[in-house]
Amino acid sequence: MLDAADDAAGQLKRNASLVLGVPEGELDYDDGFVFVRADPEKKLSFASLMSGYMDANGSAIGEPVLGRGRYRVHGLTTIDPETGRGVPGEQWTVGAEAVEVEYDTRDCTYRLLKAISVIDAGKVINEGTARGQVTGGMSMGLSFATRESFQYDPNGVVLNPQLRAYKVIRYGETPEYVAAFVETPYADGPYGARGISEHGTIGMPAALANALSVAAGVELNRLPLTPETIWRCAAEGKD
Repeated sequence: MLDAADDAAGQLKRNASLVLGVPEGELDYDDGFVFVRADPEKKLSFASLMSGYMDANGSAIGEPVLGRGRYRVHGLTTIDPETGRGVPGEQWTVGAEAVEVEYDTRDCTYRLLKAISVIDAGKVINEGTARGQVTGGMSMGLSFATRESFQYDPNGVVLNPQLRAYKVIRYGETPEYVAAFVETPYADGPYGARGISEHGTIGMPAALANALSVAAGVELNRLPLTPETIWRCAAEGKD
């Protein structure tokens, strides 16, 4: 990604040098503009250069900008089937998640109060986007943890193929979301960043199951965590 960005930046400078009549080495870029380093007022916007520069009289100069980059992961190995050892991924993202619930012991219903994710993002480049990604993941994880499931007949045919029957979490049922980050820069990531896109989702079902297991006094390890599921697990635990 960084290589592609650098490649695109070089192409922007190349187009700008043709328009401004200045060598590429004397140009720099910042805040959406390519400018002459010795005279920053001489500048052109990225938007005017992206497709090649077009003058007011309709004449064009330069080429469309298309950044290209390559990255090859090194040092990976397969998993040893005997020992389970290996290096199948280039980096690991860790975090902690929790869910706070209000549980009604009379009918096994519950209300989601708060969902929390704290993730080591390596380096947060865009905090708003990162929080939005994790929060959306938490909502997705809680949705299939609380209700999403397919029903099948004895022949394996899906009985609820429509959204009318396949229920997802509704806005009024969502809890307060808290997304926070720890930063331990990852050397090979862009500016030290790690991947976080799936982590808001992955831990939510387990976090909710843990909270409800404590509240209901029974181990819950089935999804979705509907009141009926909790009731059945509690009934089985009493047998």
